[in-house]
Amino acid sequence: MLFERTCREHGISARLTKRRSTTITGKIERFHRTLRRELLEEVGHFATIEAAQLALDEWVHSYNTQRPHQSLDMATPVTLFRTREDAAPAAPATTFPAAEKSTAAEQDSGYRPPSEGHEIDLRIPPSGVVDLVGAQQVWIGKRFAGRTVTLWTDLTTVHAVVDGEVVTTAVSRLTTADLDRLTMRGARTGQPAPALPAADPNPSKGAP
Repeated sequence: MLFERTCREHGISARLTKRRSTTITGKIERFHRTLRRELLEEVGHFATIEAAQLALDEWVHSYNTQRPHQSLDMATPVTLFRTREDAAPAAPATTFPAAEKSTAAEQDSGYRPPSEGHEIDLRIPPSGVVDLVGAQQVWIGKRFAGRTVTLWTDLTTVHAVVDGEVVTTAVSRLTTADLDRLTMRGARTGQPAPALPAADPNPSKGAP
């Protein structure tokens, strides 16, 4: 199996443990909780297994490479990971240049700096759920199926506008890379935000 071969290549001994045992597998259970809260509960059901895999891959990549973790002194996991052949991992950084420290702390608290809004027009499917980009889905409602929604989004908020009215506002999970992909799909520079920013129900984004 690929998993077993990868473990052998990195000198990892795999051990089986009881499921949902917080005393034995506390870290992985915490990771599963973070995965459910930040991805699965946000996007709901996936249309296909391929869509689910793509969303999971993008979330894991962001988790490991973009988001600072409190348990790592605001470093990202990828910066501290070492294989057995590598030297021992460096101690987590305890100081940051002023601008970087502020940015890391803001990201960990759930804050994202304001950015230029993007707008894109999409057709609402029968399910009432619109796939925006990456793992971001927006619930519009089945009663709007077949109509066109204008999605206004930046790094903090997504507004759904139908016939000039904001029908829903959600917390944005997009990254700058997602906004770039949205532009390639035809998104245009947005007008001023049509409503107040969304409030993140899970502002703490520390370690899993």
